[in-house]
Amino acid sequence: MLIVILVALAAISTVSILLAYAALQNTESRLDLAATEELRRKMSEDASEVAAETSTNLDIISRTLQTAASSPILLRAADSEEARILLDAASIGTEQYTLRINYLDLAGTLVYTTEPELQGSIGSDRSNAQYYVQIKEKNQPTLTGLFKTFPLRRRYLLLLQIALMVYLQPSFLLNQ
Repeated sequence: MLIVILVALAAISTVSILLAYAALQNTESRLDLAATEELRRKMSEDASEVAAETSTNLDIISRTLQTAASSPILLRAADSEEARILLDAASIGTEQYTLRINYLDLAGTLVYTTEPELQGSIGSDRSNAQYYVQIKEKNQPTLTGLFKTFPLRRRYLLLLQIALMVYLQPSFLLNQ
């Protein structure tokens, strides 16, 4: 009789251990699921914020460059010293958002750049450049390069190459 009671207690203990283990696994699965859902929700919010901020920044950049491009100074002579001063001011006005500006005429000739490596190439034909070809084909602001990261004080910035046609002046401006 004692053996039957011991076997019954052992069986009950085993069943209760298995039930406790199953409940623990179930709780762990629910916690994992809740954590995953929270992470997805947070990532979705972050992506929405980044998209809204990017849209606002692109609008600011676009308006600044279109304002500069519609200036009578550029309409008279895009390669004059006055035009370079105006474009430098536009570059300074967008420096929070841009690393460089390349200004091409309608034929794809580089008229102005803030990029030191291209300063010697002013006047060169850039009509085969990916950003020029894509913007000319699409006729709208276009993502023209891969995402790049740029180290900045123990953080990384995400860089995009975006080209846009300035409709008020027959030319192109590239921001990065």
